[in-house]
Amino acid sequence: LLLAALKSSVNAVCYLLQQNASLCFRDEADRNLLHFVIMQNLPIDTIGNILFNRENFRILLDQRDKDGYYPIHYASKEGLVT
Repeated sequence: LLLAALKSSVNAVCYLLQQNASLCFRDEADRNLLHFVIMQNLPIDTIGNILFNRENFRILLDQRDKDGYYPIHYASKEGLVT
């Protein structure tokens, strides 16, 4: 799932989410799926329709990476939050 997001494969991310891929995995910098979706500027409306219907999606919002940044930090840095 992380690799699909890193490679900007929206179809693969959506497919894996539909197949209930785990949201618990993180990379070596402790970034999660939502970090990658934001950093790769993937269409949150497309992925969000599936992701935000998952019971445990909120865990992604509260996870910091090794630099101490939450996904919202990356979103605001990229101008995605107003």
